[in-house]
Amino acid sequence: MFHNLDSPSLNRRLDAPESRSGYVADLTMLHRRTHTGSTNAASGMRYMSLKKKYPEAYAELKTESQGQRELL
Repeated sequence: MFHNLDSPSLNRRLDAPESRSGYVADLTMLHRRTHTGSTNAASGMRYMSLKKKYPEAYAELKTESQGQRELL
């Protein structure tokens, strides 16, 4: 698939055979919010619900995000 994302862990999860459209959208939003933060209260609430729904993916993305910040 084409994702054009800078996240190896996200690309790996999205290329998995069990990926479905809702899962792809959720993980993409989780990736975006993990890297940029929430912009308003509604996106913050959605971000929190995704963190609870996908704790393993969140942990990977958070670790990856922190690693990238250390390189800057």
